[in-house]
Amino acid sequence: MSRSVILIPLSFLFSTITGLGQEPQFTADTEGFQKIARPYFKKHCLECHGPKKEKGDLNLETQLTNNFLDLAETAKWDEILNAVNSHEMPPEDEPQPEANETAVFADWVVKELTRAEVSKKSNRVVLCRLNRAEYVNTIRDLLHIEFDPEFFPEDPPSAGFDNIGRALTLSPLHLELYYDAARQIIDQAIISGEQPPMIKWRFDPEESTKGPDRTRVERGKNRILLNMGRNKEVDGFTVIRSTSWDRTVGFRDFKLDNPGDY
Repeated sequence: MSRSVILIPLSFLFSTITGLGQEPQFTADTEGFQKIARPYFKKHCLECHGPKKEKGDLNLETQLTNNFLDLAETAKWDEILNAVNSHEMPPEDEPQPEANETAVFADWVVKELTRAEVSKKSNRVVLCRLNRAEYVNTIRDLLHIEFDPEFFPEDPPSAGFDNIGRALTLSPLHLELYYDAARQIIDQAIISGEQPPMIKWRFDPEESTKGPDRTRVERGKNRILLNMGRNKEVDGFTVIRSTSWDRTVGFRDFKLDNPGDY
Protein backbone atom coordinates (compact mmCIF):
# COMPACT_ATOMS: atom_id res chain seq x y z
CA MET A 1 0.00 0.00 0.00
CA SER A 2 1.52 3.32 -1.00
CA ARG A 3 2.23 6.07 1.47
CA SER A 4 0.22 8.56 -0.57
CA VAL A 5 -2.90 6.38 -0.28
CA ILE A 6 -2.55 6.14 3.51
CA LEU A 7 -2.19 9.90 3.78
CA ILE A 8 -5.64 10.46 2.28
CA PRO A 9 -7.51 9.63 5.53
CA LEU A 10 -4.79 11.43 7.50
CA SER A 11 -5.51 14.64 5.60
CA PHE A 12 -9.01 14.59 7.12
CA LEU A 13 -7.55 15.10 10.59
CA PHE A 14 -7.16 18.84 10.50
CA SER A 15 -9.13 21.95 9.77
CA THR A 16 -7.75 25.47 10.13
CA ILE A 17 -9.75 27.91 12.18
CA THR A 18 -9.07 31.46 13.26
CA GLY A 19 -9.42 32.03 16.96
CA LEU A 20 -10.84 35.48 17.68
CA GLY A 21 -11.17 37.30 20.95
CA GLN A 22 -9.16 37.31 24.15
CA GLU A 23 -7.81 33.90 25.17
CA PRO A 24 -8.15 32.97 28.85
CA GLN A 25 -5.29 33.78 31.20
CA PHE A 26 -2.79 30.94 31.57
CA THR A 27 -2.91 29.17 34.93
CA ALA A 28 -0.23 26.59 35.66
CA ASP A 29 -1.54 23.05 36.04
CA THR A 30 -0.02 22.34 39.45
CA GLU A 31 -2.04 19.16 39.91
CA GLY A 32 -0.79 17.69 36.62
CA PHE A 33 2.77 18.71 37.45
CA GLN A 34 2.60 16.88 40.79
CA LYS A 35 0.67 13.79 39.60
CA ILE A 36 2.12 13.31 36.11
CA ALA A 37 5.46 15.05 35.60
CA ARG A 38 7.12 14.61 39.00
CA PRO A 39 6.29 10.86 39.35
CA TYR A 40 7.61 10.30 35.82
CA PHE A 41 10.84 12.15 36.63
CA LYS A 42 11.24 10.31 39.93
CA LYS A 43 10.80 6.90 38.33
CA HIS A 44 12.86 7.38 35.17
CA CYS A 45 15.03 10.52 35.33
CA LEU A 46 16.21 11.64 38.79
CA GLU A 47 18.92 9.00 39.05
CA CYS A 48 20.91 10.94 36.43
CA HIS A 49 19.26 14.36 36.67
CA GLY A 50 18.59 14.75 40.38
CA PRO A 51 20.29 15.66 43.66
CA LYS A 52 22.95 12.93 43.38
CA LYS A 53 23.86 13.50 39.73
CA GLU A 54 23.27 16.52 37.54
CA LYS A 55 24.18 15.28 34.08
CA GLY A 56 24.02 18.06 31.56
CA ASP A 57 23.84 20.51 34.49
CA LEU A 58 20.16 19.66 34.85
CA ASN A 59 18.52 18.88 38.17
CA LEU A 60 14.86 18.11 37.48
CA GLU A 61 14.00 18.33 41.17
CA THR A 62 15.28 21.84 41.83
CA GLN A 63 15.88 23.51 38.46
CA LEU A 64 12.58 22.89 36.69
CA THR A 65 9.18 24.43 37.42
CA ASN A 66 5.81 24.35 35.69
CA ASN A 67 5.99 28.02 34.70
CA PHE A 68 5.49 27.51 30.98
CA LEU A 69 5.29 31.25 30.38
CA ASP A 70 9.00 31.59 31.21
CA LEU A 71 11.16 31.24 28.08
CA ALA A 72 14.03 29.53 29.94
CA GLU A 73 11.65 26.98 31.48
CA THR A 74 9.93 26.43 28.15
CA ALA A 75 13.29 25.69 26.51
CA LYS A 76 14.01 23.03 29.16
CA TRP A 77 10.60 21.41 28.68
CA ASP A 78 11.07 21.40 24.90
CA GLU A 79 14.42 19.66 25.29
CA ILE A 80 12.96 17.09 27.69
CA LEU A 81 10.00 16.41 25.40
CA ASN A 82 12.27 15.92 22.39
CA ALA A 83 14.54 13.55 24.33
CA VAL A 84 11.58 11.46 25.54
CA ASN A 85 9.83 11.34 22.15
CA SER A 86 13.04 10.35 20.34
CA HIS A 87 13.75 7.64 22.97
CA GLU A 88 17.10 9.26 23.82
CA MET A 89 16.05 9.37 27.45
CA PRO A 90 16.18 7.19 29.41
CA PRO A 91 19.32 5.72 27.77
CA GLU A 92 19.06 2.27 26.19
CA ASP A 93 20.99 0.62 29.05
CA GLU A 94 18.46 1.90 31.60
CA PRO A 95 14.98 0.48 32.35
CA GLN A 96 12.54 1.87 29.79
CA PRO A 97 9.14 3.35 30.68
CA GLU A 98 5.93 1.81 29.45
CA ALA A 99 4.53 3.37 26.28
CA ASN A 100 1.38 4.57 28.03
CA GLU A 101 3.45 6.28 30.76
CA THR A 102 5.41 8.24 28.17
CA ALA A 103 2.25 9.02 26.20
CA VAL A 104 0.50 10.51 29.26
CA PHE A 105 3.59 12.51 30.19
CA ALA A 106 4.20 13.77 26.64
CA ASP A 107 0.52 14.69 26.16
CA TRP A 108 0.57 16.72 29.37
CA VAL A 109 3.74 18.59 28.40
CA VAL A 110 2.41 19.34 24.91
CA LYS A 111 -0.88 20.53 26.37
CA GLU A 112 0.86 22.88 28.81
CA LEU A 113 3.22 24.25 26.17
CA THR A 114 0.25 24.84 23.89
CA ARG A 115 -1.85 26.53 26.57
CA ALA A 116 1.01 28.83 27.49
CA GLU A 117 1.64 29.77 23.87
CA VAL A 118 -2.05 30.45 23.22
CA SER A 119 -2.32 32.65 26.30
CA LYS A 120 0.44 34.92 24.95
CA LYS A 121 -1.59 35.78 21.87
CA SER A 122 -5.11 37.13 21.78
CA ASN A 123 -5.62 36.24 18.10
CA ARG A 124 -4.08 33.30 16.33
CA VAL A 125 -4.65 30.71 13.63
CA VAL A 126 -5.11 27.26 15.14
CA LEU A 127 -4.47 24.02 13.28
CA CYS A 128 -7.46 22.18 14.72
CA ARG A 129 -7.37 18.39 14.91
CA LEU A 130 -10.70 16.66 14.32
CA ASN A 131 -12.09 15.03 17.41
CA ARG A 132 -13.25 11.42 17.38
CA ALA A 133 -16.84 12.12 16.34
CA GLU A 134 -15.79 14.52 13.58
CA TYR A 135 -13.24 12.00 12.29
CA VAL A 136 -15.84 9.20 12.14
CA ASN A 137 -18.36 11.45 10.35
CA THR A 138 -15.77 12.65 7.84
CA ILE A 139 -14.66 9.11 6.97
CA ARG A 140 -18.29 8.06 6.55
CA ASP A 141 -19.17 11.03 4.31
CA LEU A 142 -16.11 10.83 2.06
CA LEU A 143 -15.38 7.09 1.87
CA HIS A 144 -18.72 5.54 2.93
CA ILE A 145 -16.90 3.53 5.60
CA GLU A 146 -18.31 2.85 9.07
CA PHE A 147 -15.17 3.01 11.21
CA ASP A 148 -15.03 2.85 15.00
CA PRO A 149 -11.72 4.29 16.31
CA GLU A 150 -12.09 2.73 19.75
CA PHE A 151 -8.31 2.74 20.20
CA PHE A 152 -8.04 6.54 19.82
CA PRO A 153 -7.27 8.43 23.07
CA GLU A 154 -10.17 10.33 24.59
CA ASP A 155 -10.51 13.91 23.35
CA PRO A 156 -9.68 16.30 26.23
CA PRO A 157 -12.57 18.64 27.05
CA SER A 158 -12.17 22.40 27.30
CA ALA A 159 -14.89 24.64 28.70
CA GLY A 160 -17.26 21.67 28.47
CA PHE A 161 -16.59 20.92 24.79
CA ASP A 162 -14.36 18.29 23.15
CA ASN A 163 -13.77 20.13 19.85
CA ILE A 164 -11.75 23.15 21.05
CA GLY A 165 -8.65 23.53 18.90
CA ARG A 166 -6.27 24.57 21.65
CA ALA A 167 -7.11 21.43 23.66
CA LEU A 168 -6.87 18.96 20.78
CA THR A 169 -3.12 18.46 20.79
CA LEU A 170 -1.30 15.96 18.60
CA SER A 171 1.38 13.73 20.10
CA PRO A 172 3.61 11.11 18.40
CA LEU A 173 1.33 8.43 19.87
CA HIS A 174 -1.68 10.08 18.21
CA LEU A 175 0.08 10.10 14.86
CA GLU A 176 0.97 6.39 15.08
CA LEU A 177 -2.65 5.52 15.88
CA TYR A 178 -3.90 7.66 12.98
CA TYR A 179 -1.57 5.82 10.59
CA ASP A 180 -2.93 2.48 11.86
CA ALA A 181 -6.49 3.75 11.41
CA ALA A 182 -5.72 4.97 7.89
CA ARG A 183 -4.46 1.53 6.90
CA GLN A 184 -7.61 -0.14 8.24
CA ILE A 185 -9.85 2.39 6.50
CA ILE A 186 -8.11 1.99 3.15
CA ASP A 187 -8.32 -1.81 3.47
CA GLN A 188 -12.10 -1.44 3.81
CA ALA A 189 -12.46 1.19 1.09
CA ILE A 190 -10.42 -0.58 -1.60
CA ILE A 191 -12.06 -3.87 -2.57
CA SER A 192 -10.16 -6.27 -4.83
CA GLY A 193 -11.23 -9.43 -6.60
CA GLU A 194 -14.31 -10.29 -8.62
CA GLN A 195 -17.68 -8.89 -7.69
CA PRO A 196 -19.90 -11.61 -6.20
CA PRO A 197 -23.19 -12.32 -7.98
CA MET A 198 -26.21 -10.27 -7.00
CA ILE A 199 -28.85 -11.95 -4.84
CA LYS A 200 -32.43 -10.80 -5.26
CA TRP A 201 -35.19 -12.24 -3.09
CA ARG A 202 -38.87 -11.35 -3.13
CA PHE A 203 -41.13 -12.23 -0.23
CA ASP A 204 -44.89 -12.28 -0.68
CA PRO A 205 -47.15 -11.81 2.38
CA GLU A 206 -48.99 -15.11 1.92
CA GLU A 207 -45.75 -17.13 2.00
CA SER A 208 -45.56 -16.92 5.78
CA THR A 209 -49.16 -18.02 6.30
CA LYS A 210 -49.24 -21.35 4.42
CA GLY A 211 -47.91 -24.81 5.16
CA PRO A 212 -47.12 -26.67 8.40
CA ASP A 213 -44.09 -24.49 9.16
CA ARG A 214 -45.79 -21.23 8.38
CA THR A 215 -43.00 -18.80 9.17
CA ARG A 216 -40.40 -20.62 7.04
CA VAL A 217 -39.96 -19.74 3.39
CA GLU A 218 -37.47 -21.44 1.07
CA ARG A 219 -34.90 -19.73 -1.14
CA GLY A 220 -32.51 -22.31 -2.58
CA LYS A 221 -30.99 -24.22 0.35
CA ASN A 222 -32.13 -21.57 2.83
CA ARG A 223 -35.26 -21.92 4.91
CA ILE A 224 -35.70 -18.33 6.00
CA LEU A 225 -37.64 -17.32 9.07
CA LEU A 226 -40.06 -14.65 7.83
CA ASN A 227 -41.85 -12.73 10.54
CA MET A 228 -44.71 -10.53 9.39
CA GLY A 229 -45.39 -9.20 12.89
CA ARG A 230 -48.87 -7.95 13.73
CA ASN A 231 -49.22 -6.03 10.50
CA LYS A 232 -52.53 -5.88 8.64
CA GLU A 233 -52.95 -7.22 5.13
CA VAL A 234 -54.82 -5.02 2.67
CA ASP A 235 -55.52 -6.32 -0.85
CA GLY A 236 -52.69 -8.87 -0.58
CA PHE A 237 -50.14 -6.35 0.72
CA THR A 238 -48.65 -6.09 4.20
CA VAL A 239 -49.22 -2.56 5.54
CA ILE A 240 -46.92 -1.04 8.16
CA ARG A 241 -48.26 2.01 9.96
CA SER A 242 -46.08 2.00 13.07
CA THR A 243 -42.42 1.43 13.96
CA SER A 244 -43.12 -0.49 17.18
CA TRP A 245 -41.36 -3.83 17.62
CA ASP A 246 -44.31 -5.96 16.56
CA ARG A 247 -45.27 -3.79 13.55
CA THR A 248 -42.27 -4.57 11.34
CA VAL A 249 -41.28 -7.14 8.74
CA GLY A 250 -38.23 -9.21 9.64
CA PHE A 251 -36.39 -12.10 8.02
CA ARG A 252 -33.46 -14.04 9.44
CA ASP A 253 -31.79 -17.43 9.80
CA PHE A 254 -30.15 -17.70 6.40
CA LYS A 255 -26.61 -18.06 5.04
CA LEU A 256 -24.90 -16.36 2.10
CA ASP A 257 -21.96 -17.68 0.09
CA ASN A 258 -20.04 -14.38 0.11
CA PRO A 259 -19.51 -12.21 3.23
CA GLY A 260 -20.20 -8.50 3.07
CA ASP A 261 -22.85 -5.83 3.49
CA TYR A 262 -26.16 -6.55 1.73
